[in-house]
Amino acid sequence: MARRPRQHLPGGFYHVTLRGNHRQQIFNRDADRDALEEIIAEAASQTEVGIHAYCWMSNHLHMVTRVAEVPLGRLMQRMAARYARHFQRTLNTTGHLFERRYHAGLVTTDKQLLAAVRYAHLNPVRAGLVEDPARYPWSSHRWYQRSGGPPWLRTEFVLSLFDDDPARARSRYARFMAEDTDDVSPESGPIPVRHDKNPGTSPTARSAMAKTGDEQMSLDELVRRICIDEHVAEAALRSPSRDRRLVRIRTRIANEAVASGAASLSEVARRFNRHVASMTKAISRGRKATTV
Repeated sequence: MARRPRQHLPGGFYHVTLRGNHRQQIFNRDADRDALEEIIAEAASQTEVGIHAYCWMSNHLHMVTRVAEVPLGRLMQRMAARYARHFQRTLNTTGHLFERRYHAGLVTTDKQLLAAVRYAHLNPVRAGLVEDPARYPWSSHRWYQRSGGPPWLRTEFVLSLFDDDPARARSRYARFMAEDTDDVSPESGPIPVRHDKNPGTSPTARSAMAKTGDEQMSLDELVRRICIDEHVAEAALRSPSRDRRLVRIRTRIANEAVASGAASLSEVARRFNRHVASMTKAISRGRKATTV
């Protein structure tokens, strides 16, 4: 029976797991993990996939990713094929290194996103390798606690769910990681409460993908969060430039604004000095890629 095509949601978060074939080891030395990170850096740049969290275990790996217009499968195919060739060269062997199909769960809420990050970062603790995830060198946990990290890792968006101030966000992330460590799953977990300076006037922490309960994200907040996530200034989105990356980001904002009720398409078009017709065409082009 043919496998069902994967759902592709531009701008969507996915919790990805890839295991060694028959649970075999996929790393024999630290240099192998270094090689994997070099491969991921190039593949993520080529596909515009954002890596928001990762953990490299001995026989499997976890990533929390966010896709753009290119489906997640492109990243996984390039990464797995190139790393398998690297690994086989070191052992002078052939054969399948990874299971043929990776697992990717669509993340649709802040609660799921934070739980997926925590689940990935606590893998070494659950496996009995370390007692403190900060002592495991092959995950992004430590880069959530301090600045730095590989240039392809994006921590800003998840940290912004805790607080707009980086220092306070890291402190609240640390407390979040210390909660309920005996009952952690990728689907559940408490949402930390942001203490906004003006309670009741600014929205609580939530992703740019969906509204929570009866609360609705404003267009200002949605644009701010997506600009943080995409590492772009809003002024660039308002410029006359037709750069493909800027077009994609404007289209993403329009899609999420309309889907969440934050704004109409005409309101988004006015904000970025665009014609509604041109934004409609961009959205239509983006919707052609629907499966992986």
